Amino acid sequence: LLRMLAVFILIAGAMGFLLVWVLDSPSRDARSLEARREAAVAKVTQDMQDEQGGATGSVDSAHTIVPSTRTGVILPAKYDRPPNFRGNRIPDSSMVLLETTEPSFDLFAELARQLELRPERLAESRYSAWVEAVATGARTWPIMNAVGRERYREGLASVLREASSKSTAERLVKAFEVDPTAPIDGPIDVWVRAFHGGMLAEAAARMDLPDEVRSAARSQLEAVFGTASIGQNIRRGPFFAGAGRTLDELVPVLIDETGLAEDALDAWELWLSAQAVIRSNAALQLAHVRAVEEVLRSGRNLTTEGDLVNLLGRLVEEIDWGPNGDDPLTLREYFAAWHGDPEISPNATWVFTSLLNDSPRASWFRSEFVTPAEDEPDPGVGRRIVSAALAAWPEPIGPVAQGNQVLVNAGLLTDLEQRLAEAREQLKNATTEPEQMALLLLGARLSEAAALLVAEREEEAAAVLELIANQLASGELGIDDSPILVGRTGGPSDGEWAAQFEAVKRDQQQRITQLQSLRSRSALSSDLGPRDAAVFAEQLWRAATSRERSVARAVLLENYLNGPNLAMEILNTMDRASVNDDTLEFVEAYTGELMPTAKASDAEERMRIALARKALGLLDPDRVRIERIAKAVLVTIGNRLRTQAPETTLPTTAGPAEAARVTADAMRENAELRLFANPYPGTLEQLDRSRSGRTWLARTAPQQLVAELSAEIDFLAYVVAADVPSKIGEVAKLLDETRIERARASTALRQAIVNEFCIVGLERLRMAPRERDPLGGVM
Repeated sequence: LLRMLAVFILIAGAMGFLLVWVLDSPSRDARSLEARREAAVAKVTQDMQDEQGGATGSVDSAHTIVPSTRTGVILPAKYDRPPNFRGNRIPDSSMVLLETTEPSFDLFAELARQLELRPERLAESRYSAWVEAVATGARTWPIMNAVGRERYREGLASVLREASSKSTAERLVKAFEVDPTAPIDGPIDVWVRAFHGGMLAEAAARMDLPDEVRSAARSQLEAVFGTASIGQNIRRGPFFAGAGRTLDELVPVLIDETGLAEDALDAWELWLSAQAVIRSNAALQLAHVRAVEEVLRSGRNLTTEGDLVNLLGRLVEEIDWGPNGDDPLTLREYFAAWHGDPEISPNATWVFTSLLNDSPRASWFRSEFVTPAEDEPDPGVGRRIVSAALAAWPEPIGPVAQGNQVLVNAGLLTDLEQRLAEAREQLKNATTEPEQMALLLLGARLSEAAALLVAEREEEAAAVLELIANQLASGELGIDDSPILVGRTGGPSDGEWAAQFEAVKRDQQQRITQLQSLRSRSALSSDLGPRDAAVFAEQLWRAATSRERSVARAVLLENYLNGPNLAMEILNTMDRASVNDDTLEFVEAYTGELMPTAKASDAEERMRIALARKALGLLDPDRVRIERIAKAVLVTIGNRLRTQAPETTLPTTAGPAEAARVTADAMRENAELRLFANPYPGTLEQLDRSRSGRTWLARTAPQQLVAELSAEIDFLAYVVAADVPSKIGEVAKLLDETRIERARASTALRQAIVNEFCIVGLERLRMAPRERDPLGGVM
């Protein structure tokens, strides 16, 4: 029985072996196909070796990727595994600590009660408990829910609210101490530093905290970030601003650690998770893009497989490079800038574009867009490839994705809106002509700031907004608009001095004494009566001797510069003056206007015009101030014109109305470039007819200004409606409100101001906020 059993086992084993051999052995066709494949691979390898002078293009023992240098062919970088990583997203220690956050609220309440009673005393045991509570929040805040995170921060703030003692405030705030540039102490240190930076910003920003706390927090902010700005304009609050800025500052430190520290990628995982809590949409994308930029600029070798290239692969994967992304146009700008950045090597951009080619979130990116590495002999190849990639870059999809709206600094946009609201309030109380002219200048400056923001010239726009803020706060226009101190008569009765002067007749010394006696009268009056002024003016032109004439002119310039009676008599007697250099120098000193030489053909005419302006200004002081403001308005409209159409210039003799006409023409040319199937507020021909009708009805300069500003509004509305179709409803509402306000305005100046405000509103519709961290980063 045993022998028979052994035989059957041997037979079964043999049959099984035979069956396995038959199933695993390739067929004749398969063997033939494999042989052909191996032969083809050998031929391709031999061809590449021949073309590259023996270079194999294979991965060496250190897994270094060698770029292709075949003429006209740029192969993407290939790695054994697609570069990426997944770190520990939630540390176990943080999960354990999360369960201990609830008892912290009892601690906060107890600390607040103790400080309320004795704010200057903080026991060491209490302070240690405070530091431990801060550490608990710092290690768990990204994994708290939104309500819990807000509640915890409010608990910390409730303690700070009672720290009215300077020493206590400084000790409490010291628990938030942070140095973003120091080497990290383990991955969790990323969360800790971000929390500390956020709490510093919150402590410095909250108006319900004592000045001692805010001052201590501001001092630390200045020491860490070089600024104490805590930006109340951020929608999500200063905590997110400070935490975001800290994470931004951490990027170079984390890059230095990557590839050296074993847990560096875990730190990056926590960095990414913290960013996702703090930021969203375009702001989150921009944080990732800037991290990519830092990796490319690091100067590290990205052609070697390792943690750094894995980090780059992960960052590329985090970004949506397609048309549905949050801000494709900004990605395009960065892509172009990186390829022209001297700090980024061609090898780095070769690796980056290779990763982009493999990314499922950049499906439009083709292998032809992979840029060459350092050993590409023809530098023009790279430029052509970059140009082709930029041309193929997808346009954004959606009404503001970020399409045709311009992304601008959220803080500057908020400032513009706030200044416009303040200007509208001031218009309600502006009744006099100088007040309305000042508001017209303010409206023109607001329009200039809006145009600069649309043109993405944010630094210049910030300067104009600062000038506007100063005008709103102090009333200073930033120009010489000080009122003229018009002279007034007083003292002895008119004609008394004239009689005394004429009585001395030919006695030169007595005549000079009488002229000099007017100096003492100037203490009582700064002008002469009509009779005295007529006799005195005669001495300015036709005194008996040159010495008398010099004394008379000196007395006038030193004591009676702004006398209206004298100004009129000087103008009336000017025809008796000799047109020589001495006379022209006197007129220049008296009027403040530059005079030509006596040889100039128009010397007498310019002298008369200057004296007439002087007299008119003294008879109507407000007119001089209005003319000065009008010149400032002209300059401001000219600045806006150069922003919108740099090639366009204003005529040298242009006034504000003429400048507005040229600006409206430039806006119409801008509108002609739009392809608009259903134009709003009308076709260009209809808008032209409306413009012609307004211009025909305008008679005075202010009315002409209103007409041209109204034309610009129509053409600008056309542009906004074409560029941002989703805003047509808001455009229509703004135009209706402006028409009603203009109809109710009592003067042409008020109508012009309303038009300037409308231009600002329309420009605002062309912009979308780019959330900016108040400490300098981007939200």
